[in-house]
Amino acid sequence: MTATGMKTHSRPASHLASLAAAFVAVSLGTVCHAQDAERTVDLHAYGQVSEVRNLSAPGGGFELDYNVAALGVWRIRPDVRAWLQLARYRELNETRVEWAFLDWDVSASTTLRLGQSRVPMGLVNEARDVQTLRNSLTKPFLYDGEHGLVDEALRGVIAEHRRESVEHGGLVVEGYATGATIRDESSAIPARLLGGRVQWTPPSSSWTLSASAYAGRQAPEDADESGWSSRHALVVSAKVRAMGWDLTGEIGTGRSGEGTIRVGYLQGDRDLSGQHTLFMRAESSRRQPADEGPEWRDRLSAGLAWKPSPHWGCRIELGANRASPTAPTPPATTLRTRWNDVAVGFNFYL
Repeated sequence: MTATGMKTHSRPASHLASLAAAFVAVSLGTVCHAQDAERTVDLHAYGQVSEVRNLSAPGGGFELDYNVAALGVWRIRPDVRAWLQLARYRELNETRVEWAFLDWDVSASTTLRLGQSRVPMGLVNEARDVQTLRNSLTKPFLYDGEHGLVDEALRGVIAEHRRESVEHGGLVVEGYATGATIRDESSAIPARLLGGRVQWTPPSSSWTLSASAYAGRQAPEDADESGWSSRHALVVSAKVRAMGWDLTGEIGTGRSGEGTIRVGYLQGDRDLSGQHTLFMRAESSRRQPADEGPEWRDRLSAGLAWKPSPHWGCRIELGANRASPTAPTPPATTLRTRWNDVAVGFNFYL
């Protein structure tokens, strides 16, 4: 297990609007673009450091993890912004470009993004690495790069249209076309995918409902392999405020050249005080690799987020895991299919 998302607004706008305000007014729904008072250039930084302890797990042991990111937003014109984000991860041991795109408000309700940006899929993919916006130290399986269902970023074009009314509620419709996709902490892979997301908030309701999907073809991850394979996926998401809890559930399924995958989770978050929030999550994944037997994993986790300031905080998380048997490593030993884990992390935003 490794440890690895938005702004108050005067009008509806893009999911990638100012991360500065994102850390002050947290929301997993639609995000807004810059207001008229926004500065010409905004610079921000965020990241986290965590210590994870897996007990009797595949590759178990202590693991120090960190990621840091620097974000710059240049408001070229009131309707055009340039975004650049650089990030560094412990596993990569190098700095890479995560965002590099132009954001153009074609109208008050329509925005185009061109370049490399996060894939609009599910509820939290655009802010998957912003720990300040999550109460859990870990990401749900749905957004884990090892599952290959929801990519981290794409290279291509995204079009977003927003509508909001008292009678029909809030609606955000996005469509995109890719020339390449990027998974967690990996290189770009050529891909010709068409996808989209529809997100609806009913009028006078605490519900948010969303459906995301894509389909197309993708090159093999290994450069030595030849031939493109078909790839498609569907994610259905919902969240609601009920009985003092913020409840979130997502289910995803897909197929690629690597095989088939079904994954889902249910998470509840509850504020205990102005600075402390409890979270609980149950999740499961089922995979059928193309050339191997079926694999599965279930996990129950709970934790506490301490947020004394919008600029820094701490997280602690405990998890109980069950998984299908794995190949012995090293030879003549058998790894347990049940294990516990514990993680502690510190996060910051500047």
